Amino acid sequence: MRIYADINRFPTAGAEPASVIIQVAPTPPVGAPAVPVNGKFYVEIPEGVNPPVVTPASLLGGGAPNLVSEIFDNLLARFPKYSNVTYNALLQTADTALLDTAATFPGASLTPPVAGSLSTRAQVGPAPNSVAILPQNGAVAPSRPGVLITDTITLPAASEFLVYWKIH
Repeated sequence: MRIYADINRFPTAGAEPASVIIQVAPTPPVGAPAVPVNGKFYVEIPEGVNPPVVTPASLLGGGAPNLVSEIFDNLLARFPKYSNVTYNALLQTADTALLDTAATFPGASLTPPVAGSLSTRAQVGPAPNSVAILPQNGAVAPSRPGVLITDTITLPAASEFLVYWKIH
């Protein structure tokens, strides 16, 4: 399920304008034609997670509590052995600031290994849904995959963690 909102009315500072959420719809199946999102952005609800109740007063960002935090709290509830959720919905400038576009990734850790290190190959824009990992670059030898690296994430003391991510 996805929650769609008007990109022109998303808060960047201060109070969120009213009625920013414009649609709630199912997630299209894998391989289906892309859903046009001109003038909109969306927040994906992970499969199996209870969707939040969307009302005219619901917030996607710019305030707490909001639907994004509720979505990830509901994801955490699906995995009761974990006690904390750290998330980044990549909606606001503060979210994209948590990406490290100057970092490199060791190519030797890939399968198959790549010589040297890989620098960021991604598009990071200022609007919601504008972060994109670039496709494989086969015009160079060796080919270079798209790479996006987060800033350091400090986890609470724990012996186990679970990673969730979604490609759109």
